[in-house]
Amino acid sequence: MRSEIQKTMESIRELLQNRFMLFFEKGVQEGVISQGLTPLDGVILTSLVAGSILTYSEPRNNVPLEVMVDKLFASVVKLAQ
Repeated sequence: MRSEIQKTMESIRELLQNRFMLFFEKGVQEGVISQGLTPLDGVILTSLVAGSILTYSEPRNNVPLEVMVDKLFASVVKLAQ
């Protein structure tokens, strides 16, 4: 069972990394994210997005999804320029 958990974690990590790369590439193409981001910038922005997903997933959170996404998008754009 331990090895199955490890494989699942590695698979999810790979999927998330690929998804975030696509996300940042699209942002650069659309001109809302700077091409000059460092790897650390990418880690910080990814953490902000992942943390927001976890925060939204909390059942006690009463913030509507659209409001959360709008605020998250504005924050990522501001930090990534």
